Amino acid sequence: MLKRIHSEREPGVTLWSEIRKEFAIYFTRFGHLATVMLEKRPRLGIWIMLVTLLISTGLSFTIFRGPKTGKKATPIKFAPSIHDGIDGVLSAAAAVRESVKLKHFVDSIATRKALTSTDSIALDSALSKLEQLRNIIYHP
Repeated sequence: MLKRIHSEREPGVTLWSEIRKEFAIYFTRFGHLATVMLEKRPRLGIWIMLVTLLISTGLSFTIFRGPKTGKKATPIKFAPSIHDGIDGVLSAAAAVRESVKLKHFVDSIATRKALTSTDSIALDSALSKLEQLRNIIYHP
């Protein structure tokens, strides 16, 4: 339905590689400083790690705890009759049938080289109808 956009970038170029290339001097300075500090005072490094672990544990059980939801489990409601269930299945099947027809229509318009204003309007209305049908099918 939608056409892919192909970029002409090199395969080895990523966001992380560009950030590393731009800030390489700072990364190497920090790495060298950390190495020197850990070689001079290894116990300080271990204590810093233990303190950060304890702080992280404490924060995860206090501040970063998820909000309590006061919702109780809702009881399952069954349909009062079999006919309501059958009607729901039939309406969902009709919605699926209609969505398949609309998808074929959208695909036929999308394959055209140039669209007229009426094609654009028809395509817009078909896509909005597909969205409505999607809500009917997945959220009855």
